[in-house]
Amino acid sequence: MTYLFTWNPGNYNWTDFAEECVVVKKRGFRQGDWSSGSSKSIQSGERFFFLKQGASPRGIIGSGITLSATYQREKWKGGHGGTANYNKLRWDVLLNPDVDDILTVEELQDHLPIKHNWQPQGSGTKIPDYIAAELELRWDRLLLRS
Repeated sequence: MTYLFTWNPGNYNWTDFAEECVVVKKRGFRQGDWSSGSSKSIQSGERFFFLKQGASPRGIIGSGITLSATYQREKWKGGHGGTANYNKLRWDVLLNPDVDDILTVEELQDHLPIKHNWQPQGSGTKIPDYIAAELELRWDRLLLRS
């Protein structure tokens, strides 16, 4: 299975994002946990892509493997109480869209032969296998150009 995790800088200020991108390039990975939205069925060892939403450029900026099944913990928006779903992730690629080429939402919509919602409302959405295969090809081509 392949999943799409999302990040909107307007909703979550990832203060050391640029530095984390450099760490992934140098070390080859980054581990951390990320909200999986309403999804509760993601297991350890699943492939994921990481989508930047909100302000342009919007698109796929990362990829990796999940390191845990979905679990619950306190929500990332402090002070609101309650719990949310999370997965531990291991990014193998994390691109900074301010300096790196990314797979933009427009590119995905225009050039993938199969339509998919590249602007989901939440994180942790499943990407059907037939779309994930095409996405992997485009992602590999982008990384080879970099």
